[in-house]
Amino acid sequence: MTWPRVLLQLQARRNGAAHEPHDDRANTCSWSGKHLSGQVSGPVARADANLKGQETQTGRGKATFATILALVTLVVTCGQTGAATSISGYVRERGSRESIPYVSVYIEGLRLGGMTNAAGYYVINGVPPGRHVVVAAMIGYNESRQTLVVAAEPLVHNIELSTEAIEVAAVEVQAERARAPSLEIIPSRETLRGVDLKIAPAAVEADPIRTLHTLPGVVQLSDFNTGLYVRGGTPDQNLILVDGSELYNVSHMFGLFSTFPADAIKTTELLMGGYPAQYGGRLSSVLNVITEEGNKERFRGSGGVSLLSSRMTLQGPFGKGSFLVSGRRTYLEPVFWAASRSSDAFDGMGYFFYDFQGKIHQILSHSDQFAIAGYMGKDAFKYTNDFMDTRFDWGNKSVSLSWNHLFSGELYSHVQANLSRFVSHTTFKIEDFGATDHNELFDTDLRGDLTWFANERHTFETGVHMKRNTMRFGQEYAGQSYEAFDLIAYVPSAYVQDSWRPWPFLTVQPGLRGTLFRSRLRDTPESATYSAFEPRFTVRYQLGEQTFLKAATGRYSQFIFRVPREYQGISMMSDIWFTCDDTPGGYPQRAWHYVLGLETKIRHDVDLSLEAYYKDYAGLVEFNASQTAPQSVEDALLRGDGYAYGLDVNVKKRAGRNTGWLSYSMSWTVRTIDGLNLDENGNPQPFYPKFDARHHLDAVYSFDLSRHWTLNSRMSLSSGQGYTKVLGRYVVEDPLFTQGLYYRGQKNGARLPYYMRLDVGAKGSYRFWGVRWMPFFQIVNVLNRANEFNRYYDSGDAAKDPPETGRERVIPQLPFLPTFGVDVEF
Repeated sequence: MTWPRVLLQLQARRNGAAHEPHDDRANTCSWSGKHLSGQVSGPVARADANLKGQETQTGRGKATFATILALVTLVVTCGQTGAATSISGYVRERGSRESIPYVSVYIEGLRLGGMTNAAGYYVINGVPPGRHVVVAAMIGYNESRQTLVVAAEPLVHNIELSTEAIEVAAVEVQAERARAPSLEIIPSRETLRGVDLKIAPAAVEADPIRTLHTLPGVVQLSDFNTGLYVRGGTPDQNLILVDGSELYNVSHMFGLFSTFPADAIKTTELLMGGYPAQYGGRLSSVLNVITEEGNKERFRGSGGVSLLSSRMTLQGPFGKGSFLVSGRRTYLEPVFWAASRSSDAFDGMGYFFYDFQGKIHQILSHSDQFAIAGYMGKDAFKYTNDFMDTRFDWGNKSVSLSWNHLFSGELYSHVQANLSRFVSHTTFKIEDFGATDHNELFDTDLRGDLTWFANERHTFETGVHMKRNTMRFGQEYAGQSYEAFDLIAYVPSAYVQDSWRPWPFLTVQPGLRGTLFRSRLRDTPESATYSAFEPRFTVRYQLGEQTFLKAATGRYSQFIFRVPREYQGISMMSDIWFTCDDTPGGYPQRAWHYVLGLETKIRHDVDLSLEAYYKDYAGLVEFNASQTAPQSVEDALLRGDGYAYGLDVNVKKRAGRNTGWLSYSMSWTVRTIDGLNLDENGNPQPFYPKFDARHHLDAVYSFDLSRHWTLNSRMSLSSGQGYTKVLGRYVVEDPLFTQGLYYRGQKNGARLPYYMRLDVGAKGSYRFWGVRWMPFFQIVNVLNRANEFNRYYDSGDAAKDPPETGRERVIPQLPFLPTFGVDVEF
């Protein structure tokens, strides 16, 4: 039997085993699907028949010649029947020309499609010539269906999507979920649009981070904290990007607010584990916030006033594109002034924060787009009187320049330069004694990414990232200055990955990321060098029409550390950041992620996802509280290992009058840190960190009551967090002073009562004087449940009559708290 016959028969067997509509396309040549066996006729079939006769007559030499002839004829025949081509373009919003990321674009009747990237660009490869219907679908937009005549040349097809015409309470009524094929490969990925971020009631105003707390796998430490604790990770282990620029502090008002005003956000993407090779430098998760580009058609404005803050966003056409500016500021000064009239405790107290961000986006041509974006935010707290003067200041500043260029329809590039700066400053003075500290982290980085949509089976991505990082930490006591750290680090990295689709039902994404970290003290030649080679692998297998099995694994490294300065988990001072150094305790953190998940549809507009995960951590850090003036990373940190595992379930409905989601997490997080939770022999024992919560349930619900009003609610139910119980107290006396010390139990060995909170709200929408007015009313903790955040031991007062004995006291969380305000659009 000749090799052409062997190949054809093997292919026929594969075609019989896997019947896929992807391959029912005309005028193409492919080794997969039933199309090849049906199309191989004419010259190829006759050549094969001739070969069979020649095989018995002329021997191996002629058979070899015939084999070559058959393969050449096959190639020529394929070329004559018409080569497949590509369709590419941008998806934008009608009326504003705002690009729309993560839209499904596909060819109806064929298993061909793609998803738009962060810039709204898509490519569909392997499209056969002929007449085809191109469909673009995304929740919240009307489905686009356009018939195109595809020839042999690549076709550029830009798409505009319109939002639903019916509006209720400032939130567009979502279209019924289009029956579009799922094109998402990555597991543990949650994407929320700007409208989704405003569904859940908030203590003061819509907050993106607070909404992320309702997702499975994300733990909320307290009502006063916006930190993201994702699947056993801490907030500093999250890579937080705003338009590609890295931010280090994302909270205001000691954790009550986040730094992201919801009005300017287009999309928020959270990758909770097993994320691909283009992301690195963090152990736990990636939070990618994309802000709006600005309306390119007409001038628009939006804003709002609440009890504690005001905000405003303006956008409109500018040059060949658009501009956007957004600002927010608190006005607590009158509140403190009014409070000081009734209590001297508030006299001399002041606090404010502000955010300001802007963007200019220009479409120079179909192949070139340019954007400049910036952000700045600051917190300032003071408390002064005749005896003391205390001041805390901290904030972020960042600016980025980006350029998107198309070398061809299939070759997309993105180049970006970023500057980012985080500064914190603390001053504490009592009479003649004063102490200050200053921490500064400054990043300069340049990155370039290239995506090649090679064909319908392969999409290659590669990139290079160059970062220079400086970190300074200094202290001053009684007029004496100490420069504890002054480090410079260089962090080049590169990655490559391929999204490979060998069969329509299977997609695999292997990747590799390499990083070199080198740091040194300023003005010294000695340096510390660390490297990381991080394989990543993701696979998606289609079990049914809308049912997918996903898995991912990867290695991750982190070269930067955060030391939170908190009291009982409440941020009281600005955080301190460190980088790795050459001391024995200055090595990087490492982690392995393992994720296995199932995604399906309960019905066409209800999604169900289940994911199990395991994270193995090495080199974890905890603050060394015994060091008051650390001189190195080794002095400041305690090191150890840990692991986290669990199960996340999410049921989501985003279409119709009733929308929302129900999420449940069951998780375990365990750490073993040198110097903490020691047994009688001085050996560290495993413990549950405070953010470990065995069970966590969140329900977010929104109902369009009428044309003008929407009701929304959020219910949270969680296992009690751990705390360290005080077992007893003893006194140590010497000639100079008397000191009271405590016997403590196992670290976080006791549990608080379970946490339960129900929030409700209503939002209206009325238009008059050319302005859309949206009043809102919200009640936090409508049941007034006395949730506990932590417990501490009060030693009592022996001088009282009768003496007051020591006892355990409770730090409460938010009580029944009504709030109201109004948002506007014009």
